[in-house]
Amino acid sequence: MKNLKTILVLILAAIFIVILYIQLGTFGVASMRLVDANAYLTMNSRGFKLLVTNDGSVDIELNHIIINGSRVFTWNSDKTVLKPGENVVVNVFFYWLKGVKYIITVTGRGGKYDMNSSLVISTPVFSNKLEINFTGVYVEKIDNCFTKINVTYLLESLGYSNINIKLFTCRNHTNTSIPIYVFHDYRYMPKSTLNLTDTLISEALRHGVSISKANWEKLKELVENRSRCILIFIYPLSSVNIPFLNATLPACIIDPNHSQGVADNSKYGRSLVYDWMRDNGLILITVGSSASQPNTWILYEDGYALKNLDKTAYEDSCLQLTDANTIIMRGSSGCGRYIGSKISEVLGLHIWNGDWGFNMDDMIRENIKFYSYANWRLKIGSELFNLSMPCFIRVGNGGWLCLDDRFNPLPREAVVKDLIAILKHSPWNMDWYEYGWMYDSKYVNEPGQNITKTNTILLTIPGHEVDGKLILSVMGYDKDSDSYKYITIHEEWSLK
Repeated sequence: MKNLKTILVLILAAIFIVILYIQLGTFGVASMRLVDANAYLTMNSRGFKLLVTNDGSVDIELNHIIINGSRVFTWNSDKTVLKPGENVVVNVFFYWLKGVKYIITVTGRGGKYDMNSSLVISTPVFSNKLEINFTGVYVEKIDNCFTKINVTYLLESLGYSNINIKLFTCRNHTNTSIPIYVFHDYRYMPKSTLNLTDTLISEALRHGVSISKANWEKLKELVENRSRCILIFIYPLSSVNIPFLNATLPACIIDPNHSQGVADNSKYGRSLVYDWMRDNGLILITVGSSASQPNTWILYEDGYALKNLDKTAYEDSCLQLTDANTIIMRGSSGCGRYIGSKISEVLGLHIWNGDWGFNMDDMIRENIKFYSYANWRLKIGSELFNLSMPCFIRVGNGGWLCLDDRFNPLPREAVVKDLIAILKHSPWNMDWYEYGWMYDSKYVNEPGQNITKTNTILLTIPGHEVDGKLILSVMGYDKDSDSYKYITIHEEWSLK
């Protein structure tokens, strides 16, 4: 009996030792450490490289990466289960900002228990860099019908999240800075338009475009001095009798003598705005619903809007604002089928479907110079019309840019983005090729985090052009400061 008790004691002791060994192996020496963390910058991304080690005696499975309290799902490693004594490098794809402290935590599981290890890292601070230069322009004639222009550039960039490069060509280009104004007067527009113009002004400034506000009094000053400027009207405006007023212009620039007509104010028998464009280089920009017919209503200083008595047809604004001698506009519940254009693709424009479009065939017949930002095909009965909207029409030293969205109302962000894109393109500063909007531009997107790269952009021009200008516009977006940097360089090309 005594021997039996001794045997039982020994068995129990052995079981206890085994259990203790298992417990110690499972819980007592399970250990994971985040040994090191470094920020990295590659050609097109940012992230962290982490060194994790298992310095315990059981396998550990990596579970999560947490940065500043939030889980990050964009990470990978060669393995996720570490045996005792093993290390692993974890690559975390994370857009860190310069000069910021990040708490990085790695979580894992060893045996039945969860564990974690953390480090604090401060990301580097450095100056951004963006440089671009032409390194070569090679021109050749193809089958006597096309001219190929190969433009090679060298790009150097550091710290930008992305680079957008646009290449334009034209016969000639005048790099002229023109003051830009947008009509902004709480007495004559609803709050929604006030907010839109405020957004336009602030967003344009971020893109290097300065736009000033012009109230009624400033408009009178500008028209009295016949100042060369860009003047933007965004609809709707507002009057006492029509709270949301489209298709209008203020009387101070269209009917200063309050005749309720516009032709008697013009030495050319059209309108005062036409004279201002033709003789003094005004660039008129009308934006919004029915922006293609801004001669419909006249908004007077007392706040009332009256019909323009000189308007004889729904679509006759072209007779009072352009050189057209016949109506060059067509529409039927919109502009028809959208075709687009190369320039629309390059600038990233939205679809502007107005109540009227400009008939390109009519403009060509009347020798009116125009630049189409999008082409449309409209069928009315058996007739087929080739329309343009948006469209810039040259008028003497100035011109009219129309962006009408009556049948496809665009959100505020789209209106602002497209306006800024066209303002930076500045067709009024160009002598463009015939139908140039279909082929005179191209764009390339490049990574900008840390890159030195040579690349080539190819333009193909139809016809018998033998020389021209090149404009290379580069935009770098800095996510750290939520800002943009622009570079524009000019070059010439010619067939030798």
